[in-house]
Amino acid sequence: MKRGFQMLLEVPLNIDDEDKYLATSDDPTANLIMEVIKNDSLHKLERQMKQEAERSILTAAKLISPVIEDSFSTG
Repeated sequence: MKRGFQMLLEVPLNIDDEDKYLATSDDPTANLIMEVIKNDSLHKLERQMKQEAERSILTAAKLISPVIEDSFSTG
């Protein structure tokens, strides 16, 4: 069971960091484009997928930790 949880943690999410949406140039046009991209539907979907993955991992940790060890904190 512990090994299964470790494998769950190793699954790649294939979701890039938020750093790609940061405006790094002094070009106002590029900054405007980055602002639009930050709020588009694809970015919202990426954010939703990331939140769902984090929630699933946390739920799995809460379920499996008492079985692995005596308490949640040690498990």
